[in-house]
Amino acid sequence: MMYRTDRPSMCRMWLTYPPLLLLSLLWASSYLYADGDFEIEHHAEFTVKSKDGSYSLESNVKRWVYYLTERSTKQRVFPVPEPFYATVSDIHGRFPGGKLTKESISYIYHEQEDIFIADNKVWWLAFPQLKKGESVMYGYEMKYKGAEWFPIQYVPNNGKVKKFLLKIEHPSDVQVEFNMFFSREELPFRVENPNDELTMLIFEDVEEQEGLDYFPYNGFNAAIQVRLSQNGKAITPTTTEEFTAWYRTLFEQKPAVTPEHSAKVREAMVGATTPREKLKAIHDYVRTNIRYIAEEDDYGAIVPRSPDLVLQRGYGDCKDRAYLISALAAEEGINVDMTLVATNPTPTFANSTYIHQYNHVICSWNDGTKRVYFDPTSKYTEFDNLPYSDVESTALVLDPKNPQMVRLPRPNQNAAIEVELRGNLSDPENVSARVTLRNVYFSAAMNAMDELRGLDLENMLSNMLNSHLYKISLDYFTRDSVGEDFVTFTANADLSNFLIASTAKKYLPAMPFRTIEADVLERKDDLWPITTNLQETIEMRMVLDLQGLSIEEKQVAFGDETHASFASSINLSEDGSALVNYRLWQASGLYEGDAKSQFLDFCQEYLKSKKQMFILSSTSE
Repeated sequence: MMYRTDRPSMCRMWLTYPPLLLLSLLWASSYLYADGDFEIEHHAEFTVKSKDGSYSLESNVKRWVYYLTERSTKQRVFPVPEPFYATVSDIHGRFPGGKLTKESISYIYHEQEDIFIADNKVWWLAFPQLKKGESVMYGYEMKYKGAEWFPIQYVPNNGKVKKFLLKIEHPSDVQVEFNMFFSREELPFRVENPNDELTMLIFEDVEEQEGLDYFPYNGFNAAIQVRLSQNGKAITPTTTEEFTAWYRTLFEQKPAVTPEHSAKVREAMVGATTPREKLKAIHDYVRTNIRYIAEEDDYGAIVPRSPDLVLQRGYGDCKDRAYLISALAAEEGINVDMTLVATNPTPTFANSTYIHQYNHVICSWNDGTKRVYFDPTSKYTEFDNLPYSDVESTALVLDPKNPQMVRLPRPNQNAAIEVELRGNLSDPENVSARVTLRNVYFSAAMNAMDELRGLDLENMLSNMLNSHLYKISLDYFTRDSVGEDFVTFTANADLSNFLIASTAKKYLPAMPFRTIEADVLERKDDLWPITTNLQETIEMRMVLDLQGLSIEEKQVAFGDETHASFASSINLSEDGSALVNYRLWQASGLYEGDAKSQFLDFCQEYLKSKKQMFILSSTSE
């Protein structure tokens, strides 16, 4: 089913950039307030210094928040992020009649689900209750590990921004450039250079934008990438070539693997002769033998552990696994490139990238005809396939000779959910079902079978599947068979609420899937992208004994194989049974421009067609 992504999603985040995350959290917390509740003024002063061929970076940040309504005064707590590559100091705050004490300043490590980096340290500043018309100011200093870590800056969208000032002091031979990403309309700004050692970027009177459902960028109005260079040589690595070269310097590129560890992996490769067969064996070994555990600190947030250490411990996160596979493949003469993936929408800059664009790492291999992508973090995803969270994501292939930004292709996958129902219309409560799960549902089912038993497992499977089906209930699951990329269950299906009966006729809905919410159509008239969960393909087939009824053969089909499609039909089989087929397919989780229009047209047609029925009539009519 579609879900809204206008709230922060607590999913795995590699190199999660705290300011962007916290902007989302602040926007979500201010969702209870109306436009015009706040005004904000933000000053960020950065100092770049050169010493012995490297560049240091420090910042001093101040923010003023003006309360314009009584309602807005409920917002009393404000965050200050401390990323792993910087140290925060001199946190302070002032308000009418006083200033923050040490007791008003605390910190936590912001926990997220399924991450593989250290929890983000967040300082929280708690102000006393204030009145309408009053304001608070808070600030802090930050010392970075180097100018190459210059963070993306954000013009927030949780109040009107009276002024946003980005001030950069730098050596006279350092050039400063700004790359912009606007969440909606392009905003006016100006760049000032009072002298050759000072560059300033200024936004003024930026109005708060109304929050939109299914929109990934509610938390900010503009994102700013700062590019520093000296005589044409990058200080901040922003191009794909610069970034790839810089990132690869952070860890050894040809790590050795001890003979003892190599021997264990080679045992799993017995019988593999071609590069593809060898890679498949290595992938299977890593995904099934290396447990997922995130244990990061400092540079461990981006630098993978050595392959030997991962093999010795038997655990690692996604970058550890990708690095391990590239090392094991290299021993076989196969070049596997680590590939950074942005599984969530992030700001994009023309011809540029940045460390916080990505939240995941997988592997890719050029087989001579195409790139093969595979994800060793996904325990139950086979070689040359991808979990749905990776599909259509922006990715950077860290090929030192040809680094490139790509959009991860959708593998040629069978239906992720395949349901076959057999029964007769006189007993709709007891229809036999055969359910085959692949891709993300295969992974979810296998993990559930590892961890759950009895009623807990039954409820998990039932809830997962029934959430996609309209008035069809599946329960009493029994595992039938398990393959490399699928699991099959037998189950009981209850169609008593799905089947509509009158005196002379019965009706089967032509649209049996719960997938589209009507409120998505509210986004039809704006220009901005929409984001939904990527709906993997669902297919359902019914073979029903008509019990003396006749059918009116019918087909419903709309959409296309570029954006989304749906098809259903009812036909008479050779043995006199009714054959009812349904199929739903969606191309992506993010739609922009013309693709958005086409997808919303599909959604509108789907919702309009929900009342269509397949008719079964009494032969005595």
